[in-house]
Amino acid sequence: MFCKINNFVFFTLVEKKLVLIDFRNGNTVYGDENAYYFLSILTESPLSIDELAVKLSRLYTKNFDFENAKHDLTTFYNSLANQEYVSIGNTHDECQKNSIYFSYDKKNLNLENYRKKEYERLEEINDGKIFQGHPLQSILIEITQKCNERCVQCYIPHSQKNIEMKDSDFYRIIDEACSIPTVSSIRLSGGECMSHPSFKSFIKYVKSKKLALTILTNLTLLDDEIIAILAEGKLSNIQVSLFSLDENVQDLITGLKGSLTKVKENLNKLHEANIPVSITCQYLEYNKDSIGNLMDFCNENKFDFHFDFNIIPRQDLSTDNLKYAIQDSNLYSSLCETCILKKQGYLEKSLEKIKKPLRKPDSKVCSAGYGTCVIHTDLTVGPCPGWLIDCGNLTNQKILDVWNNSEKLNAIRNIYLKNFPKCANCSVRNICYICPSQIYNESGDFKLDFFDMPNRICEMYKSIYKTLLEHDK
Repeated sequence: MFCKINNFVFFTLVEKKLVLIDFRNGNTVYGDENAYYFLSILTESPLSIDELAVKLSRLYTKNFDFENAKHDLTTFYNSLANQEYVSIGNTHDECQKNSIYFSYDKKNLNLENYRKKEYERLEEINDGKIFQGHPLQSILIEITQKCNERCVQCYIPHSQKNIEMKDSDFYRIIDEACSIPTVSSIRLSGGECMSHPSFKSFIKYVKSKKLALTILTNLTLLDDEIIAILAEGKLSNIQVSLFSLDENVQDLITGLKGSLTKVKENLNKLHEANIPVSITCQYLEYNKDSIGNLMDFCNENKFDFHFDFNIIPRQDLSTDNLKYAIQDSNLYSSLCETCILKKQGYLEKSLEKIKKPLRKPDSKVCSAGYGTCVIHTDLTVGPCPGWLIDCGNLTNQKILDVWNNSEKLNAIRNIYLKNFPKCANCSVRNICYICPSQIYNESGDFKLDFFDMPNRICEMYKSIYKTLLEHDK
């Protein structure tokens, strides 16, 4: 038998546990340390079981039995082939022919295969059920603050969109990330990250490493060379900001005339190249009447769709962008209704949350400081993109030094539901997303013992909660 790993599979070892990410759909599973080593000897080119057993013998040097190893490897790879994480065949050519790639024609065809008994779905890290501590797994790098759009709700003040990360700093960060065994993914953002003059070199460098790559973009600057780079090697994911299929509405939000036409053209190119796309959309006063059409568009093209009811005040603590948030809480009922009708699994997952026991006061409220961090353009390290708190700076510190020792990051990790008096005993707290960065930016205050949730957010989630219950069959 021959076996190879498929190009959408990313894995790492965290606290002696295998963490495997299916980059086609975001499914994450975990296994034991042996499972990690069995995967680590695979390549994207087919290898025979004999060759793989030899590679394994270099990892297990004591009392190694080749025949038992070949049997164990065969059993293990067969189970993963059923879940499409690896491809197998009786010959080298057959294995290569059986290789599975991301395709919009096959996306989500065998979702049930990802729930087999051999591997359980990974529970949320910040629930503390899988990992102890806070292993760093993903890094978001803001390579530039420059942007060709001026989105009305953007959390980066437009006056600050004028600096870029130095090439030498970027490569140093990637090299350092590769030396951290728990880091499995890099996300590139901005501003508009494709506006950086070295963007193509940057993504080539990341793709030369064993790291998952996600690009957050408005997609107006995509070209054929970028698509060709993205299509090579490990699968890359593109997260696109799109607010409406109404050209006037899209232009009104982005401040860039003709942006919709360019985005739709580039979405078609990514679709043809079988590169996974996620559409992200914030619900604003401007686009509240065109959300349904956008969701239909995503469903028709098999693009993932993610929405956000919230607007984060700007990083400089100004709140002028909040005027673009939906002002009437009753409108959230209508938008929730749209999600129920058009977003697959939204109602079921939401009702599942509602019916669980209410969150305890000592539960975490967000994943800031757990699993992922942000490196801003000036090399400042922060907990999340919108929260401009200086937790350290990579000009004179290492990533792990900041991650493990920053007083501010450690303080953020100790934010619990009980720190929000309005929320700790609220009946809708299971579906409410509490965003400390939003509250910090809105108040300009950082007090760990008390956070005052804005009334507009409370009313929004109460409206959503009521609508969800009305659809509970």
